Amino acid sequence: DRDWDRDRDRDWDDRDRRRDRDRDGPRGPDRRRTDREMEARLRVPPYRADENEAKLQELKVAATSDAKAVAGAVTLRLRTGNPVRITVMGPSSINQMVKAMAVARTYLEEDRADVAVYTQFVHLRGSEDEAEPERSALQSTLYLTYQHKYDENEATEYKVAATTNPKSTAGAIANGIRSGKPCKLEALGPQAVGQAIKAIAIGRANLEQDDTDIFFVPQFRTMILSNGRRSALELLVLPVAKK
Repeated sequence: DRDWDRDRDRDWDDRDRRRDRDRDGPRGPDRRRTDREMEARLRVPPYRADENEAKLQELKVAATSDAKAVAGAVTLRLRTGNPVRITVMGPSSINQMVKAMAVARTYLEEDRADVAVYTQFVHLRGSEDEAEPERSALQSTLYLTYQHKYDENEATEYKVAATTNPKSTAGAIANGIRSGKPCKLEALGPQAVGQAIKAIAIGRANLEQDDTDIFFVPQFRTMILSNGRRSALELLVLPVAKK
């Protein structure tokens, strides 16, 4: 029995090493070369390129998508240096997309890399026979970047609920960005996350006539409530100068 336990533990250790190797890439002497290759793929401000970029990689996320699986797919595609575009409809799909982005950021920490996410509203065309009407969706494009540096104490914090008016939050975001301050949006639950992402998209539209654009980066935050601890999403909204 002890021999069986030892063999089993060795197999599990081998499995974990293979998993880490597949996720993180080569180690040892090859790591330095890999770091240089990764650094060459990182974008600098304003990150965003031509919207019609030929190497844009499309991903679909639904309400039933597994966030960790999507995060893995996002990370693999971003590591090529080409942007990833995700189009979603509905609060549950938006929530899964943002959770996947937050998880992907943790995977990219090993590469000392990060993401910049630009989001906007788009209209999806219906079927050619017009039986299906045109629909509104949210489209987010992710770019591989250096890790962002900012002063958390300077960020203005807003709590976004399921009933929050995204236009009001968008106005607050735009005003804060114009005054030189980043913003943090804290949202708990799919409906609230959906309202927060809509607010960022509207905020971008409000800043179209300015020399500044905005992107966001998501991360998980633990909230302490009367009924215990809950995991929320925090969206950091950062300015970037247009070129």
